[in-house]
Amino acid sequence: MRKSKRKTRRSNHNNLMGVATIIVILTSLLVYFTNESQQKQILYSYCGEFGFYGKSLTLMKDSTFRFNYFGCTSSQGYLAGYWKTEDNHLLFYPSSSDDNLDSEYIQMDNKLISINGKSNNFILCKDYNNQLFIE
Repeated sequence: MRKSKRKTRRSNHNNLMGVATIIVILTSLLVYFTNESQQKQILYSYCGEFGFYGKSLTLMKDSTFRFNYFGCTSSQGYLAGYWKTEDNHLLFYPSSSDDNLDSEYIQMDNKLISINGKSNNFILCKDYNNQLFIE
């Protein structure tokens, strides 16, 4: 009788561990494929200086954007909206205003140059990581 209960407990424990392992694997796959799907929607990713840390501007293929910044004084922010191009200009229409993102930039090679000069410029993140950023 005792051996039977012991085998049942061990069997239940093994089944529980198997189910937990399957749940972890399926959750990991879901996160991976969700991230892959989102990455395919990105048109360009730009980076720039913002205090000691930095800022990022992500342009999506559906004409929306995400803007994030993190400063050395723990200032941080997030902004979203939509964008469009006119000639060589990139125009931003954010859902709310923020002084850290200009409304109009000129595209020059791998850079976005602020028209009004009220915010810093951007460079493609792949180039930002490989070279010194120069305003």
